[in-house]
Amino acid sequence: MNSATVPPPGLSICLVSNSGITEGLIQRLTRSQWDHARMHMPDGSMWQSCPPGVSNTPNFTPDPNETALYFTLDTDPTPEQIASICSFWRSIDGQPYSYKGDLAFVTGGDPAVDPAPGEWFCSEAVFASLLAANIRLLNCPYPWLVNPGDIAWSTIISALSQTSNNTNP
Repeated sequence: MNSATVPPPGLSICLVSNSGITEGLIQRLTRSQWDHARMHMPDGSMWQSCPPGVSNTPNFTPDPNETALYFTLDTDPTPEQIASICSFWRSIDGQPYSYKGDLAFVTGGDPAVDPAPGEWFCSEAVFASLLAANIRLLNCPYPWLVNPGDIAWSTIISALSQTSNNTNP
């Protein structure tokens, strides 16, 4: 993979591997090296859901010490799809992070029931934003069932570059 310090131009998804306790638990429970997902927009801003909730960072600059993998859609989204994705994120801006979504990976439960309506786990928000534009990353019926590592398995995205704070991500 090529090293990069900034997201690629256009719409992209970024998966991140952090080294904290909570992040390590997410990685272990989902059997993935990825514990966070975020969406980078064509205007240079970034949307994500992490504690305390959904937020937008204009003119986002990634942490040069994080381990991250960027993906783009294999087919460029239309302007209407980009508008739908942006509209979705604006509609959930400020809503709380879903700690119950974290726990659902451990406890299971009824998969057809959202464990925390109105709250957003990171990958759930990324997946739902694309669904709002009729883009289905995975054959999964419910956004709350998607964890960060699942996104990497999508057949309609391509990995572009990885930045790493270590030599063995």
